[in-house]
Order: sequence, then structure tokens, then C-alpha cells
Amino acid sequence: IESPNGAYWNDRIERLTAVLHRDAPPEIEEFHLIFVQSGISLSQRVILRGPWVKKALQYQAMSERFQTIAAAEPDASLSADPLWDRQSSRFGYAIVPSWQQNLGGPDGFILFKAGVSVPVSLKLSENTSIAGAVSLGLLDNFANFKFTAPSNLPRVRTFLREYMTTSRLVLPNLQITHVNKLAGNQYYSLYAGYLEAMYAGVGGEWLYRPFHSPFAFGIDVNKVQQRSFEQDLSFRNAGSQTGYRVTTGHATAYWDTGWNSTSVKLSVGRYLAADLGATLDISRVFGNGVTIGAWATKTNVSSEQFGEGSFDKGIYVKIPFDVMTTKRDGNVANLVYNPLTRDGGARLNRATSLYAMTNSRSKRETGYAMPSLGASDDDAPAWAEERSVFGDLFRTGRDLGNRNVRDQLGHAMWVGGGIVLASSLLDRPVANWAAKHQGPRMNKLGNIASNVPLLLAGGTGLLWWGLGGENASETAWTAIKSAAVTLAADTLLTIAVNRARPEANLGAAHFAPFGKGATNGSFPSSHMSGAFALVTPFARDYDAPWLYAVAGATAFGRIQQRQHFVSDVVAGSLLGYVAGALLLDQQHKNGKGPKIAIGSDRSISSRWEFD
Repeated sequence: IESPNGAYWNDRIERLTAVLHRDAPPEIEEFHLIFVQSGISLSQRVILRGPWVKKALQYQAMSERFQTIAAAEPDASLSADPLWDRQSSRFGYAIVPSWQQNLGGPDGFILFKAGVSVPVSLKLSENTSIAGAVSLGLLDNFANFKFTAPSNLPRVRTFLREYMTTSRLVLPNLQITHVNKLAGNQYYSLYAGYLEAMYAGVGGEWLYRPFHSPFAFGIDVNKVQQRSFEQDLSFRNAGSQTGYRVTTGHATAYWDTGWNSTSVKLSVGRYLAADLGATLDISRVFGNGVTIGAWATKTNVSSEQFGEGSFDKGIYVKIPFDVMTTKRDGNVANLVYNPLTRDGGARLNRATSLYAMTNSRSKRETGYAMPSLGASDDDAPAWAEERSVFGDLFRTGRDLGNRNVRDQLGHAMWVGGGIVLASSLLDRPVANWAAKHQGPRMNKLGNIASNVPLLLAGGTGLLWWGLGGENASETAWTAIKSAAVTLAADTLLTIAVNRARPEANLGAAHFAPFGKGATNGSFPSSHMSGAFALVTPFARDYDAPWLYAVAGATAFGRIQQRQHFVSDVVAGSLLGYVAGALLLDQQHKNGKGPKIAIGSDRSISSRWEFD
């Protein structure tokens, strides 16, 4: 199935299965649907024919129900030799209505241009194609568009009026694109041409996207030049020194939070005006495929230099044509409200996005069915216990409040308190040593050691995204939860104790509980607690005690930089260790014992898992 885009794929698969069952020979027991984009197999659906027929035609008790359709990684052996494959045309075109708008400007709340567009495509190979469009404006009110915003930056977007009004016949996009798959879950694209209405150039993108993962990470780099206002094949001031050129690109992290179908996208990089900064985009997808989102961009351009509005921001609504028409279509109506068009924080509007192209691997699409066939078919599939930060931390806090855990914590507090008290005997002599060992070489070593928790956090995040496999990802999730719990406890202790840092030269016994500057107190060390919270689940799960030495190196940096006393770092390490150990035990216990699930169809199922 080529280009599987659209809002109602669940419904389509059921209807497709009905057609296959009607026409396929009776000896065929399974159907495999391979989803392909630009010649790359991205995912598949496996359909058990017999159980599907039984489920569709007969009432079944809950104990008799089985999953009949499963999402899975594509099977290379199947996609290499399909029983049937429709050969698509190498050349394609269409005639469709076009619509451009500008909402919220000073010359009118809505300025629009309606017309017709002729998108064309030429497939040079399975992975390489040329695509573009020619648009003709027929009706507009851009005669009212008088305002050209002043700018203290390169005019990368504030020539909007000129681009919208100079010519009725335009070439908004024409580019050659090559897309392919690297090893594992990695994809790349290379492209060149007229990339959008205002810019042409060359670029490339790399994306890491595991199957059914809530996370993805990508990098794009583009070298572009500003096009002429006519949007033809020429450039502004071609051949002169005033023609604007820039290298722009971003590193982008994508996260499906698992909370009310909310997604977060964070991009960090260089924008069209050569400013550096980040864009945060938060959106929610509803059951019918409609997406509502908002974004904000902050760069190193000051509010005064940016101009009115201080920073770039806006909201958008994406409506699949599936919602509005009876025809199944992957196209989307994109309505954007950007109150002010400014040059700061402006991004290249690339026509090709690997994240959109690989959407059939997303958790939302592959979550339609269970990962394995023959399991109980209730409304909670095996991977439906999603890694929601909010829900999982709530369950963790609830579980840590039970009596058994409270007893463990009480015992740990007595033992830990004794260790911290004993370590306080070293506070003064070690603080004196740190005061005497300040200099370029020692400061550099101290700074490196202090940054160990950041390296541990980055490594844990990569493992959480799936770079080390499912088991490592699960342990990393436990480490992240323990770090979050530790941070909360550390903050409360810091405020309650409010111990002066060594650099204040007030001595090791200066405390001002809940006093001024309590959030910056010395006890306990948050660097140490975070480091030990991150490494403890891995050290215990993989029998790797050397990880404690890596985390312990942080102590040298915090003491040398005169940020903490010895008892501060000891207390922080104990706090992180206890949190990591308790949450790891909780992770191991969660898979055992009785489980009860209540489905939305008022059904109840239960199971008991043993060691």
C-alpha cells in the first residue's frame, strides 16, 4: 500500500479485509498489508483470516476473543516478493483548488487568494522523484495589503506582501527529492530546487524513528537563497552582493506524551535570519484526525530588535480532507494564525518532512492493534500501558506510599542519617582543601566532573528512545522516574534545611530553614542525587557497580567548585540511590501478581502472572 495517509485507517483496514476475504482462495489463512512510502517499507498489518471472520459474524464471550489484526515491523521477505502489487504511474498530475491566507494583519483580519493549482510529480526511481506545482490566482483581496513591516534583521519574511501580490501565476515549489533508509530505524532525504515560495537551495535530513516509539529525533541542514518576488525561476538580485543567502538547520526531538493524544516537538538551531534559538510546538490530535496546536520561538534576537510581538508565535488547525469529504484522501487543510509576520525565528517551509513521511510507524497509527496475535482482545492492548509521564509518575507516587515501602524508607532514613552525620566530620577539612585548590587546571577538572550528571542524563535519554533495546529502554524509564522523584525530594530538603554553600564562607554549620535564598541551599547536592538516581537502576539491573564510580566522580567537581560540603554530596548520593533502588523494585514487581482490566465495552478480564 503506497503512501498510507489519512485519518481513518482503522476503518479502511476493516473494509479492505472484507474485500480480501470475499475474493481470496479459502486456503489462504493470513493477509499481510505492507505500508510503503517512497519505496521504503515502513510497517505492516497482519490479519488472521479465520478469527477475523468469526469475530465479524459471531458473538464471542470475552474469554474466547482473540486479536485478529496486528501492527508490526515490515517483513522484508514478504515485501520483496508480493503476490499482488499495483504498478503506479511514473508521472502524475492533478488540478485542485488553491487557497492562501494571511490572518490577523493590520490591513484586515483575513487577506486571501483563491485559485487553481496543478501539482505534478515524476518518479525517476522508487526512492527519487521530482515534484512541484504551478498556481494561478483567480480571486483575492490583496489590494488591501499595504503594510510592509519594518525590520532590524535581514528581510527573510517581511517581504510577504511583495511575494503575494507581484504575480498571479507562480511556481511555489519544484524540487528533486531522494529518500531512503539507513541501518536500523534511521532514514534520510536529500533534496534540491525551489523548496518554497521564498527560498530555493539544497538540503538534507536525517531521522531516527523506532517502530511504535513515542520518540523520534531528526536533524536537517539547508543552504538556501532568496527567490524573486515573481516566484519564477529567478532569484532576487541574482549575481549581485545583495542577494540573500543563508545556511539554516535544526535538531528536532519529537515526543508523543501518551496524555490525551498530546505531542511535543522541540527544535533547536539556526533560523533564516541567521539567529540562533529554539521552537516549542505542542499539539493535540483528536479521534477524527483534526490537529490543534500552538508554537513559540525564542532566539538570541532581543525583543527590541525583533519588533512588535517580542518573539514569533502562533496557533494552527489541521483538518484532514477525510473529515470533510466522502473520498479517502491524505491531504490536509492547514489553517494558521500568526498575528505578526517578523523576520526573527523564521523557519524554512520544507515541502518534504521525514517525520510526516514515516507516520505509519507512529505510536498512534501502530497502536490500532496489538503487537502480537492471539492475545485477549480487550480495549487495553499489551502496549496500551503507555509511558505517560504524568500517569506513570502518579502511579509511582501511589505505589511508594504503601506500608511496605514506607517501612523501607524509614529504615533507610535511620541508616542514611547516621552515614551523613559521620561524613560531616570531614566537612571543614575538605572545604579548606577546596579553598586552597582553585586555579585554571583544577577549575577545569572540577567543571568536567560537575557535568557528569548531564552526560548521564543524555545517555539515559538515548536509551529511553530505544537505542539499547526494549530492556534498556524500560530500565531507562525507571531511571528517569527516579530522577524526577529525587528532584522533588531534593527541592523540599533544600528549602527546609537552607544550608549555606562553602563559597559563602559562613562555615559548615550555618543553617536558615525556610529562610531567604532557601532554593539555593547546599544540602543535599542535587547533582549527586540526580547522578545516583540515574545510574542505580542500571547498576542493579545489569550488575554494573562501576557505574556508581562514574556518578561519584561528580562529588569532586561539586566540592572543588566550593558548591557543597562532603555531607551534602553524601546525602545526595544516598537520596538518589534509595529512589533508584525502590523504583527498580517496583518495576520488577509490576509484571507479577493479579491484573484486572475493565474495557470501555463494560467487559472485565483478569489474569495472574508468575515469576
